[in-house]
Amino acid sequence: MYKKSTKYAAKHPDVVKRATGFPQTDELVRQRRRATPGNPIVATTGTCIYCGSNSTEQVRALQDKIKEIKAELRLIRTRYDLLTKSQRRLLQFVNALPLKYRPNSPKGRRKRR
Repeated sequence: MYKKSTKYAAKHPDVVKRATGFPQTDELVRQRRRATPGNPIVATTGTCIYCGSNSTEQVRALQDKIKEIKAELRLIRTRYDLLTKSQRRLLQFVNALPLKYRPNSPKGRRKRR
């Protein structure tokens, strides 16, 4: 859908709502949209979108906890530091291969038949 001018949006909030899924006039909805699950604190109000608490220390603590959990998840996802030296070498070798020659790659030679 083409972008309507802001004047048009101000006059026809219902059309904008149909186009974007959000009413343009409702300020709270726009604040909610800015607050993503990665960053649950809305900058303008300082409230958490999950629990609605606006005490800064509590919210900051929540943010820190979220960051910690994300870092842990990243570590689990890589798991690179848990490999032995030979496994690491193998992994580097396999990652350097083009997809066609990699073992159990969907684009591999054996899978293509």
